[in-house]
Amino acid sequence: MSTRTTNALSTNTNLSPCPFCGARHLTVIDNCFGRCSNIICGNCGTSAFNFDSPSNNSWWNHRAVNHSVPTDSPLSHLLLLLQAELERAVTVHPQWPTDAIHASAILNEEAGELTQAALDFHFYVDDKERMREEAIQVGAMALRFLLNIDSYKPEEKS
Repeated sequence: MSTRTTNALSTNTNLSPCPFCGARHLTVIDNCFGRCSNIICGNCGTSAFNFDSPSNNSWWNHRAVNHSVPTDSPLSHLLLLLQAELERAVTVHPQWPTDAIHASAILNEEAGELTQAALDFHFYVDDKERMREEAIQVGAMALRFLLNIDSYKPEEKS
């Protein structure tokens, strides 16, 4: 795994500034998890993964933005983080349960990790970033549960 910190206006990259805060200090992590790249804003922490072409970071400049929410809104930023986490989860774990019990168990497991992060923050003055990451994972799994809700089948009665 290689990491490089870059300035979007430098000659060695063509990355646009962060779409949320306009910062130009971006960290690029190539080949994270062996098959993607990640760009992180050094100012606001916006993070975006690319699983399609890890060596080509031009996707950063062309990410879809939900224009129904103002792009300077905190909600817009969170929606992009949820979308990125959902895409990452589907790529890493393409199989999803066809029954609601197992699907909700996955969501509840993520919620349990968020509760643990909140306890660690409250009692042990842990980092807020861990709570944020866990909350994004809970949101992404809630979306995945909802996206698959029509495929859930009840147990056959005999």
